[in-house]
Amino acid sequence: MMLKTWNDISVICGNHTGEPAVEMRINYDGTGKMPLYVCRKSMIRAGSDKPCLCTNRISIKEMEELVQKINDLIIDPNSPYKANITGYQWTAKGIDYEIISCDGSKIIVSVLNRKAMSRIR
Repeated sequence: MMLKTWNDISVICGNHTGEPAVEMRINYDGTGKMPLYVCRKSMIRAGSDKPCLCTNRISIKEMEELVQKINDLIIDPNSPYKANITGYQWTAKGIDYEIISCDGSKIIVSVLNRKAMSRIR
C-alpha cells in the first residue's frame, strides 16, 4: 500500500462527537511561534452559559508523529490493519487518536488533546 502524506490525512476535533465533524486547520498566528492544528468551533464552558473557543489542538510535530504512526500501521507486515485501519485507536502524550475512516485515498482521524482541553478559556 502507498505511504500516506499530510494531504491524505484530515484531522477532526474529537471534542465535538455526535455533531457534524469539525476539521482542524493549521493556525498561523503571526507571532513567529510554531503553527498548530486547531479547532475553530465555539463551545459552552461547563458551569457557564458563555461561549468560548474549543482549545483542542495538536502541534506540527504531533501531526508528523500521527502521519508516521499511520504509515507504520500500513506497511507493517504483521499489522492486521494493512488494508483498512478504520477504528484503530491509540494515545500518545495525552492525546487520544481514532481513525474514523480510511477509504484508500483519504484517512480521517479524530484527535482529542486532553491536556489542552483542561485549559478552556
